[in-house]
Amino acid sequence: MGSFLALCILLFLPMGCYSQACRSATPNPSVREDSRPGTIVTTLIIDEGHTADSDVRQFGVIGTNLVLAEEVDYEEQTIIVVTLICKKGSQTVLGETIFVQIINVNDNEPIFKETSYSFQILESLPVNSTFGSPIQAEDADGDTLYYELIAEDRDTADYFRLSSITYPLLVVNKTLDYDLHPHVRMNLTARDTELPGDNPSFTATTLIIIDIGDADDKPPFFQPCRVIGKKVCISDGYSTSVIRSEAITQPLQLIPGPLYAIDGDYGINDPIAYSIISGNGDNIFAIGVGNGNITMNKPVDSLGTILLQVMAYQTNDELKYSTTTVQIDVKEKNDFPPRFEKSNYPGTIPLNMATRSFVRDSSDQTRQLHVFAIDEDFPDGFNPAVTYIIENSNDFIILRDGYILTNAVFTSPRTAVFAVTATDSTSSESTSTTVTVEITNTLTTTTTTGPANSQTTTSITPGTGTTTIKTPSTGTTTSTTRGTGNKGEALDKYYTTTDMAILGATLGVVVAACLAGLAFLIYKQYGNTIRSKLQRGTGSNSGDSAGTTKQLINDAEYGGDMSASNPEFGIDVGITAVSSGDNLLSAAAVSTVLTTSAPTESPALEEADGESDSEDKKVKSILTKDLKEDGGYKSVWFREDAAPEVMVIEGVEHGEANDDYAEEELNNQQEDNDDDEDDEDELDPTFTTPNNDSNNSSIL
Repeated sequence: MGSFLALCILLFLPMGCYSQACRSATPNPSVREDSRPGTIVTTLIIDEGHTADSDVRQFGVIGTNLVLAEEVDYEEQTIIVVTLICKKGSQTVLGETIFVQIINVNDNEPIFKETSYSFQILESLPVNSTFGSPIQAEDADGDTLYYELIAEDRDTADYFRLSSITYPLLVVNKTLDYDLHPHVRMNLTARDTELPGDNPSFTATTLIIIDIGDADDKPPFFQPCRVIGKKVCISDGYSTSVIRSEAITQPLQLIPGPLYAIDGDYGINDPIAYSIISGNGDNIFAIGVGNGNITMNKPVDSLGTILLQVMAYQTNDELKYSTTTVQIDVKEKNDFPPRFEKSNYPGTIPLNMATRSFVRDSSDQTRQLHVFAIDEDFPDGFNPAVTYIIENSNDFIILRDGYILTNAVFTSPRTAVFAVTATDSTSSESTSTTVTVEITNTLTTTTTTGPANSQTTTSITPGTGTTTIKTPSTGTTTSTTRGTGNKGEALDKYYTTTDMAILGATLGVVVAACLAGLAFLIYKQYGNTIRSKLQRGTGSNSGDSAGTTKQLINDAEYGGDMSASNPEFGIDVGITAVSSGDNLLSAAAVSTVLTTSAPTESPALEEADGESDSEDKKVKSILTKDLKEDGGYKSVWFREDAAPEVMVIEGVEHGEANDDYAEEELNNQQEDNDDDEDDEDELDPTFTTPNNDSNNSSIL
């Protein structure tokens, strides 16, 4: 209202002042608030003979000019009223009243009321939610202020924003996470110009601290646990062991530590309760609801493993829970710890042996050095749960069964001493011993043979291939030098049980292959003979004349011994009875066998024949492709292009059939043979038809 009144005065009052002797030449003079004293505000019109002066201290009259006498401030006065004191001699006359407007200049910085502002919010506050009141600064110049929010930590730069560049209300810009950033610090800057480059431009800054509270959105976590992602922590479970038939009164000692869980919302830390939800069918175990300690209600009767499933939950919200497992191994009582048989195990190894070479036993270098811890809880002293480790040396390694191997190549003689610890993994009981390994130039082996004082000492010098054998009983020393390898190592080598197993398996495969090849060769060479022997034995027992005849034919074709079934007489009695119903070929074969199969040594045959020629007494095949005309010889022969024909060569031997018809038939055939010799291909062989009325057993 004051400004409006001053404006009206400036607009309307000057109209009546032109008659005054002292007046302003400018109707509405003004001056910047940042003008320095002496600055001319306006020019005055002073009548002749008059003088002028100002009635306020801020302005003065110098000559005919109204000048600024001292600094002015727009923020204090926007218009200053100046009345001119006009005099003519000693008489004061009315002077003009001048309204000087003060022009505002940006010369003040914005100011925040507080140096810092704090807020507390929950991490569950939704995105785009606003909180708190606008944090505004004040500017004495009345300028419009522009705000900017800058985070001290780059990771939280996008957590919050301002609702407007000119209205500093805080807004959630991103999902908050108490576990990652429970506290956020930001700087809020106010500027009295829109652009930082404007001149003049003044700014003010204040600190904003936002404490993010933990929301109850996570279940309990068993400890220790493995963090998966950002919100989950998984327990790998717990384990322990108990003795069968023994009840433990104290809480079970679990591995990796006591069973307990904490609230996943660390900032809230609600109380946790525990319960066993499965695996406790016989109610053997109990758990403390408030502390998670597991105790036993009664002993366990059987060996094995019991797997308990345990749940931890918030007492104020049972829907927030997690589970884990407790593995309880039930074992027999362990009365004895493992112990070594010796307090020191001496070993030796020559120089330049390759890594993973067995250390030899000093007492018998043909054996590998073996350390062994006895456990008297086992009948044989062997506890499979005992493990061995070497405590203070990296030059050697030990196998699970107690054998020691090198882990380095030794190039100079020395003595290595290290400790070996045996631990029962079920009871955690352990014992230790020492191992002393002599690394020498030679490898000495002492062998006792014969009397107790007769020992042979063998010394092997690696790298030279020299072997020295000393026998005290005879006083002899033998030195042998063998070749060396590419690196100067002796050709002597120790073979492990694995090497011997591989060698044995290889030799077994080779022997099996040789036996298979030998069996194949025997089958190819003698298979038919063996098969014929087996078939003949079968045929003789069955009495089947056809089968026997087939066997006889096979024997004759492959050179078999036809007298094998009866060494004394050369005949098989199983083939003497041939019925008239048998085929012609079988009958001919039987008749031929009866006639010709007697051995040459038989006296009866010699007297009947009256001949001394050994060729005539040999057993001859009854199968042939050539027509035989030898006297007293019967045969079955075949033409290559015709059906088989049974021919009986003339002559009746001792023991043959005496049938007149058969004898006549033989004589006729003998006469025909003489005529047919010239053209054997024109023969038309036919089978001889037996006489059904004859009572003879032979058809020939």
